[in-house]
Amino acid sequence: FMPVKTANLLAVDKMKQQVEILGFKNDPEQLSSTRYSWTNDLPLPAVVTADVISGSFKLEVDWNVDPTILTQKNIPTEMQAITEAQDYLQNANLLSEDLLLGQTKVTYLRADVNKLVKAVSLSEADFVRVDFFRAKIDNLGVYTPNPDRGVVSVLFSGVRTSGKRVVEVNYNHFPVDYDQSGTYPIKTSQEAWAEMQSGQGFVAKVDEIVKQIVVRKISLGYFDAPTPQNYLYPIYVFEGDGNFVGYVTAIASPWLE
Repeated sequence: FMPVKTANLLAVDKMKQQVEILGFKNDPEQLSSTRYSWTNDLPLPAVVTADVISGSFKLEVDWNVDPTILTQKNIPTEMQAITEAQDYLQNANLLSEDLLLGQTKVTYLRADVNKLVKAVSLSEADFVRVDFFRAKIDNLGVYTPNPDRGVVSVLFSGVRTSGKRVVEVNYNHFPVDYDQSGTYPIKTSQEAWAEMQSGQGFVAKVDEIVKQIVVRKISLGYFDAPTPQNYLYPIYVFEGDGNFVGYVTAIASPWLE
């Protein structure tokens, strides 16, 4: 069970306290009934856009305006990046136990015009991103819409200066009540496979050059959405050639109606 937060009078004030920890102390601009944004000018232009009800937010620093971001190459190693990201989230009171115990994925990136693309190695990287995934439940993995992206991620530059080191944060982690769960019948693997073959599944990942998919593995897991949901939903996970990953809802159809 995932308790969904409801609107309350203190939601904006609570988010103000959170973004102040992140270094944003100005009054926010209201974008909608639930979305607000905070800006900073120093040391670099930056913005936090947040949903004050769910608590999700995105922090973005405009690193393009500072040439030293790409010339200073103090990029942390894989283990250093994980530790640094954990420390950052811990200091911001954002590191929950299911993130601390979950899988982390480190991706090295380089600047290509105004976008970031994967770097082959640390030596050619301009940035490093650490993605956090929720811990397994009963030894079943927890999957996001993009298997390469966690519910939380922190992007580091090679500059050690405060305000320039962390250049992006994505936070879409919603609490789970692990003591409240239900038991439901699920589809057979043959039924799930037939749905995937007929195009009823969700293709989470596949290489663009792949013309034919060969599935090598099928397993069960849980789906962790980037928006609030009432439950972590069981899914079948199909994996195959060309980095293919696909999902099919596992709960038997009558129970979803």
